[in-house]
Amino acid sequence: MSEYFVLVDCNNFYVACEQVFDPSLRGRPVVVLSNNDGCVVARSLQARSLGIGMGEPFFQCSRRLQRAGGVAMSANFALYGDMSARIMCCLQSILPGLEVYSIDEAFAKVPAKTARKTARQIQKSIPAWTGIPVSVGAAPTKTLAKIANRTAKKDPAREGICVLDREEDTRRALAATPVRDIWGVGGKKADFLRSRGIFSALDLCRCDPEFARTTMTVRGWQLRMELAGKPCLDLQTQPDPPKSIISSRSFSREISDPDSLRQAICAFAARSAERLRERSMHTSCVHVSISTNRFHSGPGHAESAHAGIMPPTNNSATIISRAAELAEKIMRRGTGYKKAGVMLTDLVPENRPPTFFEAPKEKRRKEKGLLKAVDSINSRWGRGTLRWAAAGTDRKRFWEVRREKTSPAYTTKWEDLPVARIG
Repeated sequence: MSEYFVLVDCNNFYVACEQVFDPSLRGRPVVVLSNNDGCVVARSLQARSLGIGMGEPFFQCSRRLQRAGGVAMSANFALYGDMSARIMCCLQSILPGLEVYSIDEAFAKVPAKTARKTARQIQKSIPAWTGIPVSVGAAPTKTLAKIANRTAKKDPAREGICVLDREEDTRRALAATPVRDIWGVGGKKADFLRSRGIFSALDLCRCDPEFARTTMTVRGWQLRMELAGKPCLDLQTQPDPPKSIISSRSFSREISDPDSLRQAICAFAARSAERLRERSMHTSCVHVSISTNRFHSGPGHAESAHAGIMPPTNNSATIISRAAELAEKIMRRGTGYKKAGVMLTDLVPENRPPTFFEAPKEKRRKEKGLLKAVDSINSRWGRGTLRWAAAGTDRKRFWEVRREKTSPAYTTKWEDLPVARIG
């Protein structure tokens, strides 16, 4: 192959971001928690050694962490997003045509003969420039690059770098990768493959291509070919338009009051509409879901409903109204709910051709001007400066995210800048 795919992945990214600005966290068991400090979403190596699992509820592991002298941090997504932007900017100075795959991962293509040299440059430069350690995998295909990156993390002898440029190394890496850890294979698909005698990436690579196509569709056939070293997936330097927009949250306490639950759902609908306008898109379907606490004993309740909107819109008032109607339809009086969410689907570009059901042009122009003014004020003075009345008027709403262990905004607030003291 004349070109290799390179995958750069930050190690324990959320935890590493916290450790950059608080060196006292290094070498200690550290976990980062999800919204409302509910579940573990990131772990240091020391926390993993305690048996703390990804997604484990914090109340189940808090004592274990405390006994080991560990620390729990509330997620500071503003910090992580800013650090991610810095890392991607640094990578773009080294790698042309970068595909930002996630907040802590990026793909690129490099000449095969310089893949190992480039991997070393990245593995040294990013920690030096940002303080975030990274692992680098390189291989002839994107799927093999994923496996190479996994191998770089799992094998300490590789020191964070794995280039699958020899057949023997590739075979070993495939054999050491369980089928559940293959990029694009979910839990159910992994169970199915194991039932057919396919336990590792090497087994899948050696299976009949027709079996992969008929049992796993075209995506399965592509996956099998990628594992065999034949590229089927190319870089995507331009992100695909979103297929849905979701605003979902667990509450700090159960909500049994119907008015309060309705206000929370309307607040989520308003936020989803804002994000829709940020992407210059319209929606024609609104989904609302609610659920009780799944960790409580006794009967629970989880339900969802959806409704169409015609013509498609990004008007907050319309989306909030439809969400409120759906909430009223599915909630049970006297039931305490722990989580709710709003999802917008059937998205279309804002500049689409008008439909037969569109409002008069002058009315659409006024609506767009109002929404633009609201978004502009909130962008300048802070989210929530102007709010929709259906979402409630209390600024200290109890369904807002609880972050009792959040680190300072080191990179976005003057008053939170780190201070160095001498003497």
